[in-house]
Amino acid sequence: MIVAWVFLISGCDSRSTQNSVTVFAASSLTDVLPALQKEFEKEHPGIDVQLVFGGSQILRLQIEQGAAADLFISAHPEHVQSLIDQGLFTNPQPIAENPLVVIIAPDRASEIKRFEQLGTVRRLVLGDVNVPLGTYTEEVFEKADPVMGIGFAEQLRNAVVSRESNSRLVRSKVLLGEADAAFVYESDARNTEAGVIRLPGTLAAKARYVLASKDPETSLAAKQFRQFLVSSSASRVFKEFELPTLIGDGDPRDE
Repeated sequence: MIVAWVFLISGCDSRSTQNSVTVFAASSLTDVLPALQKEFEKEHPGIDVQLVFGGSQILRLQIEQGAAADLFISAHPEHVQSLIDQGLFTNPQPIAENPLVVIIAPDRASEIKRFEQLGTVRRLVLGDVNVPLGTYTEEVFEKADPVMGIGFAEQLRNAVVSRESNSRLVRSKVLLGEADAAFVYESDARNTEAGVIRLPGTLAAKARYVLASKDPETSLAAKQFRQFLVSSSASRVFKEFELPTLIGDGDPRDE
């Protein structure tokens, strides 16, 4: 988020050169996007891709206030749609999904292994209701009582000790021992010591990442990176990080 504000305050215009592209992206893509960046720059050695991560709603606000972003990848379609409605961005395209899971603090992972046991948790961390992670989590809570029993959602809400502005901050509360459990994206649970509980099928929820371009888009580099993100090469990278893709294996769609 700090990096993003530096772009905003400096007034840096990523479209001042045809050889660079600035991508604002949801923080839950912190692992996979650098891998995509590396793959793209290997194929296009003359182009510099700059990645700025943060909560989707914060990045949208910065773009609205004039921050220079060639591409925006939001964890929820509503933030892209808001920019489209204002005439700031165009060409929305879903590119990947990311299921919600619950992570359990390592010291409690052996005793909390099933979703129904979350009612015993005393310190639960969620995404803020204004961020995609919080929005998706609230959808789970709204469906919980008919599935888990009346009062289950209230038990979880009563255990909330913190609501954070992006998924990585939510995850960090558990990994630092400041919470017993948290709702995060599945990609955030990879390569950690935390226990992982998948949501019951009837409560399943997942983020949908939507890619959009600056309007009007004048950077050739931005167009090339967008085309790469919807290519079969990018699809393979997404799958390596266990993110289901919503893109085909044929030609890029952004012609």
